[in-house]
Amino acid sequence: MRVTIVGAGLIGLTSALRLRRSGAEVTLLERGVVGSGAARGNAGQICPDQATPVAKSSLILSALTQLYRQDSALHVEPGTLPGYAPFLMRVARNSLPGRYGRNQAGLKDIENLATRAFLDFAADIGVEVSDAGYLHVYDSAAAAAAGRAHELDRMSGSSWPHEVSEVVDGAGLQVIEPALSGTGFGFLDAGSYFTNPNHYVDALERELRAAGVTIHEGIMVTSVTDEGDVRRVHTSCGDFAADAVVIAAGIGSAQVGATSGYRMPMRAGKGYSFTVDAQPATEHVMIFESAHVVSVPMDGATRIAGTMEFDGDTERFNARRIEQIVAGVSPYLDSDVLAVRRDEWVGSRPLTPDGLPVIDRVPGLENTWMASGHNMLGLMFAPFTAGLLVDMVIGGRSLRHRQFAASRAF
Repeated sequence: MRVTIVGAGLIGLTSALRLRRSGAEVTLLERGVVGSGAARGNAGQICPDQATPVAKSSLILSALTQLYRQDSALHVEPGTLPGYAPFLMRVARNSLPGRYGRNQAGLKDIENLATRAFLDFAADIGVEVSDAGYLHVYDSAAAAAAGRAHELDRMSGSSWPHEVSEVVDGAGLQVIEPALSGTGFGFLDAGSYFTNPNHYVDALERELRAAGVTIHEGIMVTSVTDEGDVRRVHTSCGDFAADAVVIAAGIGSAQVGATSGYRMPMRAGKGYSFTVDAQPATEHVMIFESAHVVSVPMDGATRIAGTMEFDGDTERFNARRIEQIVAGVSPYLDSDVLAVRRDEWVGSRPLTPDGLPVIDRVPGLENTWMASGHNMLGLMFAPFTAGLLVDMVIGGRSLRHRQFAASRAF
């Protein structure tokens, strides 16, 4: 079977390897270079029992009360709101208790399966995953206690083992992470994981090239059509024929889907990150809860990431968003460390109104599949998604998890 995959990000690369190992002849088409977009710039988190839908009431409240503030964790660029208004209205509908509960249950149903799939796949391709855990940092003892109670409640009944420490003060946080300033309160969750997304992408590219997968970079896919038993992928460099097509182009999937007859309600949520050299080097993921910022160890350095920006220009870099992240973590990390930043980055996360991806056949097309809209869970869900695609594309099975259906009511 000839399978053409649109997009060489986390989902596309992982799916390409799983499909190739299942006997498919795979061609990858990428508009940039392998691993561009959010594939390399994310925070590397693999977090069972902590995945939540984007569609929550706090997001809508923040959007309404902090709409144009440059120092808010959620920022809407002036002039962008009209284009995002229909999407935000769908998000608001999905934030209602009944819908939110169903969406949360849809994630909880498979997040431990996804975690296990990731850990097994990473070991298979030789990517190191750390189990050092997540250090949750708050600005007050009361907030830390409430946060710990919330985490314990969310983990109740979970089959995944977690060890959650008691709340400690700033001195206790410094014992766990000496790079911290000694300010704040927090606790350690030793049941979550992280990895370096650069290592993950590099390992996948090596495996794919060694397996004979054809990779074309710098190609823009415009649409997919059926021509009898053949799928025709139309691109800026001519047409590609295939028996099956997988659209896994992140935020670009919406445009390819629309020109192919399927309008997927997905918009870009831009995130920012940069790298610093904390002293001593950090060893845990740190979640600075009040700032909505996360840091993760990366090859002896520390990547710091955060913010959600709605902007019609998905490529535009807004330096003020980096300043907002710096301001959020400045009470907890040395100012001299934060002043020496490198690898400042922006990338777009593909957001859906209900916080769940689409992993299903594209309506109206034969043997064309959509695998996109993973919000901020693309790394964690990539091997699981790839397994579903193997079952459907190669195995001919129907979708087992209806919460990911393309035809669902968003």
